[in-house]
Order: sequence, then structure tokens, then C-alpha cells
Amino acid sequence: MPDQVAGYLRPSDEVVGVVDGESLPSTVVDPSARWCIVLGYRQIRFSVEELAVGWVRTAGLSFHPLLRVPERSVFAESISIRQVFEDNGPVAVEHEGRDIVVQGLDKYVGFRYFNWHPAGDRFIFSAKTKQDTLELMMVELDPSRPGSQQTFVAKSIVNDRTFNAFITRPFSFIGDGSYIVSYVAPQNQGPPPADENVPTGPNIKDNTDCEGKKKPKPTYTHLISSKHDEELYEYYSTTEVMLISVDGFKRTVLNPGGGMIRSVSLSPNKERLLVSVTRKPFSWSLKHGQFAERIEVWNLDGQLSLHPLPNKHVKSLTEHPVYPPRGSLDSPLEFTHDRVFDNDRTKKPNGWADPPKGFSAIHKVSFHGPIIFGDDGRPRNPVGKTGITGRGVLGKWGPNHAGDAMVTRKKDGKNQVLAIRRKDTGEWALPGGMVDDGETAFHAIKREFIEEVVSTSTHEDVLDRIFSRGRLIYKGYVDDPRNTDNAWIESTFVHFQCDDVDADLLALSPATDETIGVGWIDLDEDFVRLENWYANHQAFLLKLMAGGSSRNVSISNITTVADIPDTEDMVISFDAKPAGPRSFCWHGQKPDTLLFRFALDKGDPSVKIGKDGFRDSLYELRAPYNIGFTLEEPIDNPLTKLVLRTQYRLFSISFSRPAARPLIFVSEIWRKTRRTRVWVIQGDKQHILTDRAYDDAYSSPGVMYKTLDENGLRYCERDPITGGFEIFGEGASPIGSRPFYDRLFIDEDDISKFHRERIYRCPCSQDTDIASLDLSMEVGGIPPTEFRETYEYPVALSPGAKWMLLSRESKVEPPDLFWRNVETGREIRTTHTEHPQKSLLGVQKKLIRYTRSDGLQLSADLYLPKGYDPERDGPRPCLLWAYPREFKTKSSAGQVKTSPYQFLMTSWSRPVPWVLKGWVVLDKFATPIVGEGDEEPNDTFIEQLTEDSRAAIEELIRRGVGKKGRFCCWRSQLRGIHDCSLTCAY
Repeated sequence: MPDQVAGYLRPSDEVVGVVDGESLPSTVVDPSARWCIVLGYRQIRFSVEELAVGWVRTAGLSFHPLLRVPERSVFAESISIRQVFEDNGPVAVEHEGRDIVVQGLDKYVGFRYFNWHPAGDRFIFSAKTKQDTLELMMVELDPSRPGSQQTFVAKSIVNDRTFNAFITRPFSFIGDGSYIVSYVAPQNQGPPPADENVPTGPNIKDNTDCEGKKKPKPTYTHLISSKHDEELYEYYSTTEVMLISVDGFKRTVLNPGGGMIRSVSLSPNKERLLVSVTRKPFSWSLKHGQFAERIEVWNLDGQLSLHPLPNKHVKSLTEHPVYPPRGSLDSPLEFTHDRVFDNDRTKKPNGWADPPKGFSAIHKVSFHGPIIFGDDGRPRNPVGKTGITGRGVLGKWGPNHAGDAMVTRKKDGKNQVLAIRRKDTGEWALPGGMVDDGETAFHAIKREFIEEVVSTSTHEDVLDRIFSRGRLIYKGYVDDPRNTDNAWIESTFVHFQCDDVDADLLALSPATDETIGVGWIDLDEDFVRLENWYANHQAFLLKLMAGGSSRNVSISNITTVADIPDTEDMVISFDAKPAGPRSFCWHGQKPDTLLFRFALDKGDPSVKIGKDGFRDSLYELRAPYNIGFTLEEPIDNPLTKLVLRTQYRLFSISFSRPAARPLIFVSEIWRKTRRTRVWVIQGDKQHILTDRAYDDAYSSPGVMYKTLDENGLRYCERDPITGGFEIFGEGASPIGSRPFYDRLFIDEDDISKFHRERIYRCPCSQDTDIASLDLSMEVGGIPPTEFRETYEYPVALSPGAKWMLLSRESKVEPPDLFWRNVETGREIRTTHTEHPQKSLLGVQKKLIRYTRSDGLQLSADLYLPKGYDPERDGPRPCLLWAYPREFKTKSSAGQVKTSPYQFLMTSWSRPVPWVLKGWVVLDKFATPIVGEGDEEPNDTFIEQLTEDSRAAIEELIRRGVGKKGRFCCWRSQLRGIHDCSLTCAY
């Protein structure tokens, strides 16, 4: 290097213009698909100073010593909020759809770890300070107002604790979102242990098993190699589990002093925590996730919720004016009012009631966890019996959701609440009513308030101001006289404080069909306690008067489920698993039951099991959970119940929402043969849904679309009308990737009967050969009628699944979000993104296909410089990027898995910027390594890699864009071998 050159060399202006600008924004959609967080990033995300940090490296980890985040964690530079859906439907970009910058973040330098509240009315995230610390931030939204009318301000919740983020996310909402669970270093933790740099003995590594035989070892990086490394790992991984109440941000540390916590998850009934804790001694040849662990259940002193379930009935046992006398609790009376039957939504277009049967299926969400169903298939009241079965006057089986407004003012020094007097019972009540299908509780509260409380002369601006900011007081079971054993009220109570001016401008309504009168009532505790209030509204008013404060949370006792050893003795092989019980998690359809997996072959894939044998198993585990560690299948343990045995390794478990006959979806996989199956389980019934080669992209059935319910539990979503399970898929095909949206219908009376219906598929281009399409993969089984040169895929579904949120892009148009009506195909654009790399406009991108010498079909993305003509300009230097992949069949190896219409975007780490310097770039060129039958891909690795490279080079030469001696390889982890293969090829 010349003497006058100092520091780093600067790339050409063309390259700098592409790699040193803004990146495409990233979006985080809330659970209800109504709002999204829009995050801004830069292309170059790390400064030299950041990369030069002295990372802590131990136990297979590498993380920042102050921030305690993994090495090279990416932080956003800006945060905006966009409303994309409201009760009336999609929000169009040309109307209210715009990004609103979050305020209060000027002093911070980066943002990460975004997490939405299950209700979608707030989110939390971390903000990085200039001093390299993380603060926990929260932004609240008002669901009752359009986003364009709101100002979003971030507030710091925790700024005096050190978060541990290098093993798990540092915080998240837990359960119904009443609390945030966070993982922090112990209070007043001292400095990290110093390295004495004086060995106390030899560093011995022994690659033998318990019998003294040599055995292979994995080649992980940054493993423990000294006593100091052990001390560092224990110091940094020691974690306190801190709960933060959303109401008041009160903190509770569950384990003062901390432990080496790996993970924490809440039981569906919110009464227990499943905790994984690392145990000593630490292995020097394994990563931290393979260390010995203790599985524990922390039993809490009640529900981890600001809205716990009542412990008894009072008003639900009283008589209702239209109900017959209640029976005894053990001999109840069956009663459902005629008007409920008359409003069966399956028979009446605007009906509001469930049908008499078939009610077990779809959107039954309780604020208190999974609904329990009786032997008769009906949902059971979570508080207890009421003396009446059926639904009474309630339209829905199970929870009937309502909303109630607690509107207060201060008058002559006294707090007052606006209340109505009900005509049916003569009692005082808070104004409110039922939540309509597809409506939020906040919108129902405002609608019912207008109907019951104010006259038409009240100006809309007054109501908008009053309802501009609400505070949740309670959401959950209401002890209501309409409740039955099978139907009950769960309501959301929200407090709105209005000033004197707006209170005086409220024109109160006279008596209506449902009310005797409306008025302001002094919030005097003696009056509230003595006056006759409807249901248990009195309790909620007392809670409001007490400030809605959260209760103390503590651990009543801890149960050790099992002490799991490390995986030192696990076989080093694909498809190998640890012996004994593993992978504990909560059962998503039961209040407090665990699931775990158990390898029937001791985790050794070389064990012969026979044609009808089994390798893996799935078990339930009931309280008190203390199964212990065992190498024998726990089939006879009274606490366990066998769910499924599989011939491959268990891979994933998903749940339908709790119902009378709920479904569980379990997948299994076998790496050696590339086979995978998906099972559907209903009680003791089991059936295979799919059985296929997982590297066959063309046959991929997609994945279940999952959403969070109000309790933070993730379930497979179903269409509320048809009951079909929603499925999104990538849609690989010979003409390129065409993502799809399907519905899977499973006969609940016979789960072996099922079929799929294609709802949507990405359009193909106008020049597509229709005769070459597999019409069974098209909507309706007929040739497509929409033609666009775009790549689009489903992102989410609206409440009620009437609209599908699509991401759409083309070669020159960056991805944007569109709502598409599922039935009519009508579309509404909800975002408009500017092109972040306009210097790439004019670059030519093509999806090319060519053939290897053995006939294997291959493909690649070819990039040519602007204005480049091979015939006129001749060949150019060529840059090739690829990563070899293994396949079991040639048919899978040659499949096309990208789209020619994806947006042309690049970054500093990709080869595409070289096209701006006049190079030809071949990106993602296929380098399959095939091992059919009993052959392993590595048996002919070099030979196949050479043929892959030769085929790509010959295609570039054939097209006239390259010539011998001007090819180089980029970015493969096997770059040395790849370069050799290129040299061998040419």
C-alpha cells in the first residue's frame, strides 16, 4: 500500500450510494392486524467502533459486555406507527394511512426487541443509550381513535437495571399482558471476574466415551476453555426474573439473587411458571444450550393477572326477570330464550347467536385461559355451577364479551361517575353492552355509551375528547344474573376522565327502552357499598376508587420436574437426540398440563426399529409434575399420558383453540431420508395429514397461520364462518415462487376426512404458458384470471378474516402492503414505500435456467449492468455467489424457489453492488449435492460441486456475458472448495 494512504480505502461512489443509505423499512404487525410498527434501518448497521468491542466469548456465546446483547445485534434507527385497519375496514394510504413518528426518543441511538401487547393497544421495546445501556420503553395507543389523530410518546419504564439479552429476549408481555416478564442482572452485581492469566493446571480435552472409546466431537466456537470462562458464564448468565405490572409498573423480583435462567413460560391458567435453569458442572465441549438443566414449576399464589377470576358466584345465583326459577346446582334447569334461537347466525343473515349445536369450533376466547368443555361438549362456567344450563338470553356459548364505560368527573371537589338505572332489574349500572362480531371492546363501549347515555344533541367532538384516552380497570368474568353453566359474561371496564367543560356539554338522554334514567353519582365509598348495583359493578367501582392497583405476586412453592444431564453422551449424528425426557412445554388446550418428548431409541438414530417400530414419543404430564429423569419410557407413570408415538423425530406442535373436540397438529422429521409427516390428533384419534419429502418445495403444504389470543396463547387460526384452518405457503413452482393462502377443512366427526380449498395465489405474468400450469394448485382449479409481474404473499388476516393483508413488490417497486377482500378481490393500498436504492434502477435481473451434465435442471438469478448488451459490449468479469445444499433426489434439487419479480435490493454483504462496477453477477446459482438411495451427498461432494460450477460457467459463456479466466466465487462458507471447483471447471 502506498505510504500516503492511511486508514480504510473508500469504495467507488456507485457502491457507496447503494450500501451506505437507508434500507427498506421493517414492519411489526400487532396481533389483531390493526396497527404496525414501522422501523427504519441503515444499510451499514455497524460502525468500526462497534465491531471493535471486546466481546465476551464463552460457552458458545459472543455478546456485548455492557449491553449484554448477542454480537452484531441490529438496532433500528427510527420508529413510526401506522394504522392499517379499523372497525370500518382497511385504512387507505391516501386517507388516514400515514406513518406517525414516535416522540420522546431523541436521546437514544437504537431500538430493538419489539413486543406487542396481546390486545394490540401498546407495545414495549428496548432503547439503547449512548452509554451502552438498555432501557425498557412503552408506547400506548388509543384503539378508539384513528391513528392520524393521535400523538405517540414513548416512556421509559425501567432505566436502572441491566437486562440479560444474550440467551433469551430481555422482556416480553406474559399471559394476558397484565405483566411484563423481564430478565435482569442481580441488583448491585459486582464487576465481572478478572482473568488472572495464570493457569492452575493443564488444559486437557478427552474425546472418549465412558468406555474409553474414541468418539467424534462437535466443532463449536467460543467454548469454555478455562476456569475464567466458567466464571464469566456464571456471572453473566445469573438472572433475576422481574415482573412489572402494566398498571402502575410495580416491580416484583421472583427469585432475588438470581439463577442461571434459560427460559420462563406461563401456564394457560396463569397460575404456574415453567422454568429452565442451567446446572453445574459446565461442559468444555458443548454450547450453553446443551449444558445440564433443571426443569422447575414455580407455583404462584394466584393468577398472574390484574384481572383474576372470581372465586364464587353471588349475582349469578339470583333470579333474572325473564328466567324461570333456577334449579339446584346438581340438578340444573335447561333454559335458552326463544329470541336466541330466532337469531341463529347460521340461519338469519344478521343473527347474533350461535347455533344450538356446532358451537365448539372457532372463536371462543376467555380472558382467563383455555375454556374447559364438559362431557356433553358444552363449555363449562369457569367459576362454577349456576342452576341453569343452556344459554339463557345470551347468544354465545361460553364467554359473551361486553364493554362497560367508567366515565368520571370532578364536581365541587367530589369525584362522580356516570351511571344508568336498568329497567329490567331497577339496579344502578355502568353504561355498556355487548361487543359485536369483528368489533373491539373500546368501540363497543363508545357505541353503547352513545346509545344509552347521551342524546343526539351532544356534539361528536365532545365524545371524541372524552374517549380519547382510556385506562383499563378490569377485563374478565362478570358475576351477572344472565350467566348460566354454559354461557357467561366477560367484560372490559375502561375508565375515562372528562373535564368540567366536556361533562357539562354532555346532553344526557332521558329514559329509554332499557333504562329508567341516567345521572352523575358521587363516588363515595359508603354510597357505592350500600347502593344496589347491577352484577358486580360495585366491585369494579371500588377497584377504580382504589386506583386499580396491582396485587403482590409471589411464589408459593417450587416443584422440581426433572434434572436433565448435559448432552456429552449424545450420539454425534443427524437425527440424534438426548436420551430421557426433553423439550418440556405447556399444553395449549389445558389449564396446567405439561407436554414433553421422549426418545424411544435412546436418541440413537443407528438403532434399528423395524418397519412398524417407533423412535420418538409425546407425553402429557400432570401436576405435581415430579417425573424425574429416567431412561425408561414413562408409560406406566400415573402422572403421564401417551399422546403419540412417531417413526421420525418430533419437530413441532401446534394447537387449535380449546373446544369440545380440539385438534393438535404434530410434525415429525427424519433428516437422513428428508422425510416429514404432519399428524392431526383429536383425543385418542390420530391421522396423517401429509407425508412428503421436506426438500420437495413444489409439494410444500404451507404452514398454519397462528395468532395470539387475549391470554397471549398462540393458536392455529380458523375462518370464523367456515371453520377452515388458515394456511399460508411459499408456493414454489417451475415458473417461480407464487405464494398462496389456503383453508384446510377437517371433519371433526372423522378426522381422516379432510380437504383443502385455495383462496388466493400470487398472479403469474401475462406471457405464462397456461397449459404448463398445474390447475389443481390454482384458485378454483381453473386457469388464473389475474396477471401481474409481481411477487406477493399473505402477511396477516383482519379480525373476522374478511380481508387479507398482502405484501406486493416487483423488480422496480419496493414491497408495500395491500388489503385484499377475500370474497370480492377488492384491494386497498395501505402503505407507499420509496425506492431506497434508485441507482439500481436499470440494472437487469433475470431468472435463468440451465442443465447440469447429468441432466439436472438448475436455476440462478442473473444481474447485468445498466444498458449492457452482450453482443455489443462483449463479455464482462463474472462474480458467482452460492452455498451448496444437500438433497436426496434430483427432482427436488432442480426446483425453482425464487421469483423473477422480487424487488431488486441489495446490501454491503451481497454481491449485487458489483454490477454497478460493470461486472456480471450470478446470484444464488444452484449448487445441489445429491445423494440418492443409500448414497450420502458427501460421497461425491467435490465432483458434483465441480459440475454445478461448470454448468453455471458454461451458461454464462453461452449467453456471451462471460469468458474463461474471468470468473470468481463470493461469500460461500466453503469458499476454498468452491474456488477449487471453479478452477477445476475452467
